[in-house]
Amino acid sequence: MQHKPVQVFSRTPPGGRGDACVGRGDLRRGGYRRAAAGVAHALYIPKATLAGLLFVTALRLIDVEQLRYTLRASRYDAGLVVITALAALLIGVEFSILVGVVLSVTLFVPRAARLRATELVVSHEGVVREKAGDDPPCSAVAVWDFEGELFFGAAPDFDRFIADIKARAQQQGVRPGAAIQARAAS
Repeated sequence: MQHKPVQVFSRTPPGGRGDACVGRGDLRRGGYRRAAAGVAHALYIPKATLAGLLFVTALRLIDVEQLRYTLRASRYDAGLVVITALAALLIGVEFSILVGVVLSVTLFVPRAARLRATELVVSHEGVVREKAGDDPPCSAVAVWDFEGELFFGAAPDFDRFIADIKARAQQQGVRPGAAIQARAAS
């Protein structure tokens, strides 16, 4: 008895014929009646069963561990989750996604735009460190460290810091024309 090799991948559709349109070959051989029969049987499924199926599907979409983590992460994140969930219950899922995204962007940009500027000094050992209150002013160079995200939302604060640094440098006698090097915090 000879065994034929089993072909795992084939161009032949499951119906067995190599029609140009795979789905139509089955439909022409009585598939319309079978499809209509499936719809007719679906009409007899109790609505409570369909509701239960939808409920289980919706519950499987929720990642409980990620939701717990987000609710514990910060009040900001927890507030966004709660507001988005309430919007889903009150106005609908489509608009709740929009509400969550718009609210997130609206609240994130001001938070991310916060810059912190720190004056640095070079010690006698050649180490760059944060300036302490008793360090004498340096008239050779002004070194500053900016922490935060440097993007369009931080531009007004960055401009204000640069203006303050220029005014301080002039008061301390630092020569003008020094280059500004920005380093983004990671």
